[in-house]
Amino acid sequence: MFATENRTVLICEHIDGGSVGQNLAANGLPTVPQIVMFALGLMRTIDELHSVDVIHRDIKPDNIILRDGDWARPVLIDFGLSRGLADETFTVYPARVGTVAYMSPEQLRGEKARKASDIWACGVLFYKLLTGNHPYLVTTAGLHIDDLADLVVGNPRPMLERVPPELESLVGRMLSDHEYQRGSSRRTLSDLKKLAAK
Repeated sequence: MFATENRTVLICEHIDGGSVGQNLAANGLPTVPQIVMFALGLMRTIDELHSVDVIHRDIKPDNIILRDGDWARPVLIDFGLSRGLADETFTVYPARVGTVAYMSPEQLRGEKARKASDIWACGVLFYKLLTGNHPYLVTTAGLHIDDLADLVVGNPRPMLERVPPELESLVGRMLSDHEYQRGSSRRTLSDLKKLAAK
């Protein structure tokens, strides 16, 4: 007879619609109103996580599914790297956890990810949806990870004319190399609601 033991099982919903990355590859950039609605949906999720002191640490196009292909219905997935702020961790710092192109300056320096790191990753994602490009990097090819932190400081590259100034300013704030200037998920969500109401 085999001994029995309790095991934790994570059951995930199957979501039709494809990832943000897949939708971009198939259909190109969404419209500005679609991006605002997408940003609202994603920031509601981030705000829920942050309200219970959980950080995702790997926000990127492949980790967000558009339910039924609808930009207004994003679903954040892959919590394999997420952690609670009070959780004990086996990670020994300096260490880099996440996807390089979406890592905040502090993550690239090997420091612990904090809530502001998720805000940064969302800023990179929103910038990419608005312009088709990374706000700082043309490519990471041939660059050592130690050099990347120096390349993601200062103001991001100017956006396209189609981007409203208020939205460009909001994304620019999210991409501040000073963590305290990025604002919280709650503040970002409030600002997005104002933009959506216009």
